[in-house]
Amino acid sequence: MIKTRGIVLRNMKYRESSMILDIYTEELGLRSYLVNGVRSSKSKKSANILQPMSQLDLIVYDTKGAGQLNRISEFKLDHFYRKIPFDVVRGMIGQCMIEILRKTVKDVEANPVMYRFIQSWFRFLDSTTESVKNILIVFMVELTSMVGFAFDLEKGKDDYFDLQEGVFTAEIPLHLYYLDPQLSEYLYQAVHLAKSECHELNIPNKHRSILIDQLVIFYRLHVPSFGELSTLDILRGILS
Repeated sequence: MIKTRGIVLRNMKYRESSMILDIYTEELGLRSYLVNGVRSSKSKKSANILQPMSQLDLIVYDTKGAGQLNRISEFKLDHFYRKIPFDVVRGMIGQCMIEILRKTVKDVEANPVMYRFIQSWFRFLDSTTESVKNILIVFMVELTSMVGFAFDLEKGKDDYFDLQEGVFTAEIPLHLYYLDPQLSEYLYQAVHLAKSECHELNIPNKHRSILIDQLVIFYRLHVPSFGELSTLDILRGILS
């Protein structure tokens, strides 16, 4: 049995009263767990605290290792969100972040740096008093360095950003995967912003939506089987 903190990335109903959870844990990396009876009316713990984004204190069994279904002995909230559950925009941004994490983060070994990265972003999304409209852009930019295909800035800033090569270039690339000078400028600004400075990116709604779409293409070019984001259309409608 191991005591750890964890962040729920996915929950699924299992049989009549149980749930299966994918949790990114601080001590073990990504794990899947079965929680028996939590959806029963007789359960002493509420299934509501096992939603995606929930930050938990856990005592878990790890007898089967990564890739197998283990069990949770005890769980309780590690952090209480005060805004995300009641704010449609923050909630939808969080759902997009969760979907991106599920598609990119596959650590089956302990990675405390990644855990703290995820933890801090969701806490920031919940607590900031500034505009949250640019959070997804800066989050996607920062996540690239955590999963191994960060932006190459050694050549400096040029007019076009090559999505395929991950570099800024003075010439239009000989393929379709690049940003025009305006979007490249917005991306360059985003790369140099900390999360607490997200609101300082002055980008019109139309360009923000296009840049997010292009960042999804960037991920698809560098993450096998990344595919589409099912949450993005809903977020686009909310932010427009």
